[in-house]
Amino acid sequence: MDPVSLGLQLLCIFFVSWAMWWIGSKKRAGFLIGLLAQFFWLALFIYLKTYIVIITCAVYGTLYFRGWIKWKEEKCQKQEVQCRMK
Repeated sequence: MDPVSLGLQLLCIFFVSWAMWWIGSKKRAGFLIGLLAQFFWLALFIYLKTYIVIITCAVYGTLYFRGWIKWKEEKCQKQEVQCRMK
């Protein structure tokens, strides 16, 4: 395995693991870290010339972005309910 491929794979593993850890800890920024990880996956797939798998990056990137947006909406709704209860 060449060093560029190995380095990109390690970056992917690091950022995806960090993202999942933060999402599991209810930190919204985990979605942005996961979105960042998709760029490393994209670079790896381009480097390896596995272009069809780039679709996976687009799908996962969309899901991370959606999660980030939905998390914000849910947080805003909870704050609104709390404000009404006071």
